[in-house]
Amino acid sequence: MVFVVALVVGHYLVFTHTGYYLNLVSPLLATATMLGGTLGVKYFTEEKQRRQVERCFEHYLDRGVVARLLEQPERLGLGGERRDLSVLFCDIRNFTSLAEGIPPEASVELLNEFFTAMTEVVFASGGLVDKFIGDQIMAFWGAPVECREHAAAACGAALAMLEEFARVRQQCETKHQRSIDCGLGINSGPMVVGNIGSAQRFAYTVIGDNVNVAARLEVLNKLYGTHILVGPATYAAAREKFIFREIDQVCVRGRTQALAVYELLARAEQAALDPDWLAAFAVGLAAYRQRNWVGAARAFAAARARNPADGCAEFYLRRAEYFVQNPPMADWDGVLYLR
Repeated sequence: MVFVVALVVGHYLVFTHTGYYLNLVSPLLATATMLGGTLGVKYFTEEKQRRQVERCFEHYLDRGVVARLLEQPERLGLGGERRDLSVLFCDIRNFTSLAEGIPPEASVELLNEFFTAMTEVVFASGGLVDKFIGDQIMAFWGAPVECREHAAAACGAALAMLEEFARVRQQCETKHQRSIDCGLGINSGPMVVGNIGSAQRFAYTVIGDNVNVAARLEVLNKLYGTHILVGPATYAAAREKFIFREIDQVCVRGRTQALAVYELLARAEQAALDPDWLAAFAVGLAAYRQRNWVGAARAFAAARARNPADGCAEFYLRRAEYFVQNPPMADWDGVLYLR
């Protein structure tokens, strides 16, 4: 554009001072052709990049998130980068035994219904569906589009997923007369995220120790009789917006130090939880760690009486009653070691 203006001004000055007329058609036509070609190449290059990004993420992200990603394509880097994220695993309990008693087509229908419901929740919360593993879904928050409150987003999604699962469970009971349940594990912290795989086949995913911890937390729900367990970093980041209770100190496989495990119960503004139930459980947990087995059993029994559906209070009650008759070794530190 500057060249065109300079050419026109120069022609005007030459013509007014000398009377000579210069041919502007050829240089202007050449300039227009070059400019049009440049703009065309840029347009088709950017459009190709947009289509590539859309193809990569249309099945993993909500369309609104994809649109934001297209505005900042530099966030989608090749390879992996270290970032603070939150990852979630959600698994159907008792699905294997259920699948043995119903036709394969019914199993597929149930899984599709489960995955559809869970995916919609993840998308609505700004998360990314990483993959489906058997009857398990893996999702994470904070990439490729940055989200500073990724822990809170993951916790909100987990509660919504639990609500959606209640509908799936009801339909399963109606159609197949079988009961299913689900467990969720969330952990936050540094992870490596990016396009990971081979040159022929790769996927946008997260890897790292904190991802493995989230998977372990999901499995621990079966032991404690809980539904949503989170790691300490998730708890610390989301504790102002949600209600949690501490469950245990656990040393998972692959780690040498114990980590605090918390159960996510409800949103802070929506909670209608019985404070006496939570207080009784906290008293029981404190007594348990002090090796006061009788006092712990009494408190956990009170917690279970306040909330008969509290599977974790039942778990600790049985354990405290066992330790009354069979005290642990002197070096018992209250940590659950998983090997």
